Amino acid sequence: GGATPPTVTTLAVGPQGLDAMTPSGEVVTLAPGSLPVELTTFTAHADGPGRVRVAWTTASETNNAAFAIEQATGDGRWAERATIAGRGTTAESHAYTHTLDGLAPGRTRLRLVQRDLDGTSHVGPTVEVSVAGGGAFAATAWPLPARTTLHVRLSRPAVGATARLYDALGREVLRAEIPDGDAPSFEVPVSGLAAGVYVLRVATVRESATVRVVVAR
Repeated sequence: GGATPPTVTTLAVGPQGLDAMTPSGEVVTLAPGSLPVELTTFTAHADGPGRVRVAWTTASETNNAAFAIEQATGDGRWAERATIAGRGTTAESHAYTHTLDGLAPGRTRLRLVQRDLDGTSHVGPTVEVSVAGGGAFAATAWPLPARTTLHVRLSRPAVGATARLYDALGREVLRAEIPDGDAPSFEVPVSGLAAGVYVLRVATVRESATVRVVVAR
């Protein structure tokens, strides 16, 4: 739609719109609406050892060929890790997800790059995420015994995890979805449970952890 935006290496909010820096160092201002994709969210979360799930949404797209996920290499450069097809031209909102594998443990930076059908590229936002190592997935719960609230912390970040509490007969008595995040801790309300011994199981699609807990009255 309209004039083709220049290839940019940096985007920042300026007084007149978005300031874009081209590879030659020239700074140009892009008026609101001139970018081919209206990006609304861009997030990244650890998803097991060496894995990061990247997610983003668009409100609209114009001549959008593809997205590329790039990772900072540590020497000031960026390496492309994945390419995901775009939706061309659409006024509808779309959600995208992609999981990167084989990443080294520790903090890393990822960015989204959008490519037009004519090959023009636009550098999007950058996020920092902690990549989990290969240690065992485990859960810690306290206090024991618990009376009103059980506090739980996982050994590493988890995405799409569910917590289930089982009584001594193996019956599920509670279920809760765990928020995604880099510091995975959550609370389980136990004030409505009878006193006794329970098993808490936290599971993702790839791994699980169990811990014995006690509820007192």
